[in-house]
Amino acid sequence: AQSAFESTMEFDLADKSSGLFLLEIISCGRKASDERFRYRKFASRVNIRRDGQLIYRDNTRYEPHKTDMEGLGMYEGYTHMANIFLSGPAMNMQEQIWEVLENEKECAGGVTQLVQGDLAVRILGHRAQKLQETAEEIKAIFEETNSGNE
Repeated sequence: AQSAFESTMEFDLADKSSGLFLLEIISCGRKASDERFRYRKFASRVNIRRDGQLIYRDNTRYEPHKTDMEGLGMYEGYTHMANIFLSGPAMNMQEQIWEVLENEKECAGGVTQLVQGDLAVRILGHRAQKLQETAEEIKAIFEETNSGNE
């Protein structure tokens, strides 16, 4: 309770052939200690560049005393969120990722294809372990798809 976290991640990809699977899992706090969203601040920034050009920026900033973190448009009753960014030479895996998400009964999520063809995935769940397992399924698809392009 009352913790404050802040981080910035910077990635510089050489070109379209550079593959990146980035996973960040965010928790509501210490759920078992009845400290759901009792932190002061969570701030995470991710900047990804390819060929020197910014292709993805995520600026997540939560201040639970100002926002209903459990409400619609936020965690919607879930306690954990996975943010995944995928970049690489073969980004035609959106359909397969949707199948993984639709088959996962303990989670809710979505996948978006970005302007440059990269993918952003968000998954809500109640346990970090379950989000990690789901992310591993997506990572296996990513590695299989990209292994044919080496």
